[in-house]
Amino acid sequence: MRSNDEPRVRGDMEQRLFVDVDDTLIRAVVDDGQIHPYAFWRCPYRVNEPLVEYVKQFRRDHPEALIVIWSGGGADYARAAVAALFGFDYDCAPMVKDRTTFGLVREWDIVVDDQRICTAERYELRVRAPVLHPDDPEITGECI
Repeated sequence: MRSNDEPRVRGDMEQRLFVDVDDTLIRAVVDDGQIHPYAFWRCPYRVNEPLVEYVKQFRRDHPEALIVIWSGGGADYARAAVAALFGFDYDCAPMVKDRTTFGLVREWDIVVDDQRICTAERYELRVRAPVLHPDDPEITGECI
């Protein structure tokens, strides 16, 4: 039970949405099977429009929920991607995606990331919630 003087996190009882930037919200045009860190700044990319629409719909459906757009490239990189994809004043929290922020994810939250399983420890996504791939039908709206 929470006392009245304990701080509340926005949307702490609502489902939260965590979305990765590289190879998830944006996709490098080069399809070489590799990960593309800093693709937003370094190489031609295309916007994953179904996922952008999914994020916008989530905000409409859950106006009080926390939406995190995160990246291993850091919070500034995530912030720049948010500004380009959603606008400078979009209601979300750009964050670094690393061990310091993985603990924010609860088992009932939604995580969308291209890295379901990654063997490189530096990039390993260790969160309590299942991880949806950006091409999953739940994201794209396509039937199986």
